[in-house]
Amino acid sequence: MRIPSTSEVKQWIAEGREDKVYKQRYWTNVIRPTVMKKCNNECQLCKRNGKHTKATIIHHIKELKMFPELAYALWNLIAVCWECHEEEHERFKYKSKEKKEDLNDERW
Repeated sequence: MRIPSTSEVKQWIAEGREDKVYKQRYWTNVIRPTVMKKCNNECQLCKRNGKHTKATIIHHIKELKMFPELAYALWNLIAVCWECHEEEHERFKYKSKEKKEDLNDERW
């Protein structure tokens, strides 16, 4: 099984096709199962906060777009749940603001 090169990963990123990293046989057959096993299929971010949640996503600690050479580095990968992954990438940021605005006294 071939490991994609850093130049291939850089090209995918330039094309806006980061998803290709996760569609490689090396990722699905080696990287993902290894990281899940290492993390006991538990979200490592929830675990830091004393919770136990099943992990569903492999997260790059150092972001893939900024560090393509670390795309397949095991030490740069952790298992996380969907909610923690979204928070890490600040995808909940805007939803939280909307909820706070809805509860403003002026809206009552």
